[in-house]
Amino acid sequence: PFLIGFVAAAAIIMLVVAAFTALYAYHHHLDLRDGVAYVRIARLMGKRRRKTSRNTPRFYVHFEGLDEMETLPETYEPLCEGAIYTVVYSPRVRRCWEAEAK
Repeated sequence: PFLIGFVAAAAIIMLVVAAFTALYAYHHHLDLRDGVAYVRIARLMGKRRRKTSRNTPRFYVHFEGLDEMETLPETYEPLCEGAIYTVVYSPRVRRCWEAEAK
């Protein structure tokens, strides 16, 4: 009886995790399918690095006129606040793909 309940609870948790993962992948797929990658010239207003519970850092940038977006370490590191960049981003998933200094 206990083992059956434990297995059922574990299965429900796995289904919830799979649903969130599928939703995340679906949003990225929509941007890629629609060819949605916008390009804009904007000033970098701020950047921040946040450590997650798994000790894996996440990198965020905020450009003038755009929402805060997550980006890769390679994009994040060379950025200087106040500088102007050509930004390639996907608004639906709030991802900054590339930022090149102007």
